Amino acid sequence: MWVNGDLLYESLDHTRSFGAGHFAFQQHDAGSKVETRRIEIKELPDSAK
Repeated sequence: MWVNGDLLYESLDHTRSFGAGHFAFQQHDAGSKVETRRIEIKELPDSAK
């Protein structure tokens, strides 16, 4: 995850639990809480072309 040009988190899905088009938010501690606000999605051009 990049925020304002800085790499904030990197996640590797070794078990391929999530396919294309999924967003995953995780928490590490059982008592913690994840809140999101103003999530913006921008489709990028296919770099393989």
